[in-house]
Amino acid sequence: MDGKLSYFDPSQRQWRAYDQRATLFEPARVNGWNPGVVGFSIPYCRLLADVLASCFWQPEFMDLDIAGLPFELWSAPQGGSILASALVIPQGAMAKFFRPKKSATDVIAAQRILEYRTLMSRSQALIENGNIHFLFIHLPVPHPSGFYDRKMHTLREGGNYLDNLTLADDTLGELLREIDRGPQANQTTVIVSSDHSWRVPIWANRPDWTAEEERISRGRFEKRPVFLVHFPGQQTGSEVESLKSELLEHDVIVQMLEGKITSAESLQAMVR
Repeated sequence: MDGKLSYFDPSQRQWRAYDQRATLFEPARVNGWNPGVVGFSIPYCRLLADVLASCFWQPEFMDLDIAGLPFELWSAPQGGSILASALVIPQGAMAKFFRPKKSATDVIAAQRILEYRTLMSRSQALIENGNIHFLFIHLPVPHPSGFYDRKMHTLREGGNYLDNLTLADDTLGELLREIDRGPQANQTTVIVSSDHSWRVPIWANRPDWTAEEERISRGRFEKRPVFLVHFPGQQTGSEVESLKSELLEHDVIVQMLEGKITSAESLQAMVR
């Protein structure tokens, strides 16, 4: 409510204030990397205001379903009164009755497309910004619901997680082409990561879960989200398949920012 973030520390059994200077962006700033963020859902620009040189945050469309009605809760004015926020609910209900009938899934997909296009536009602009040297981009892909056609390679209302996986690949390709067009391409390290893998047990209970998803997933959850690193000029690679703590990503990137990890070989020596 006060715009600040606290978390519960189980070791000390008390609430603690979130320290933005304990994030990756502080060593980036201290070491002259000039950090910037294009983020989704998490209010990065408020939580990291003191350690970022540039920031854009896209709030997440919330598909809260009350009596079968999806409400665009984030259309409430940021910083507005409680009454102004509460008025979003009847406004959303009226919009539901006076717009062309669409399924809740299609409404969500349409909003995801809008979010995606906005974030991609901002990401491309920040890649072109020569003053930003450490850029963190958080995109809502391949997160369900589906909003891509992997056969036509076009955004659309519909599709499933497998379509969104192709979108993730296509998105990475688009961002890499943007990097290659810039003067810093031969000095850029690209890192691709995720907070979790395909959460099959959760998504299988949604009404938009498809037979194709059931067949491909086999009802299994992969515990190892991907962590990919490509150094400038790197031509060959290797895989580490053993289970590692995802917190290791933090230490890896800090050592990159400090100039201690500069090649695939030095990275492999740390993570094996």
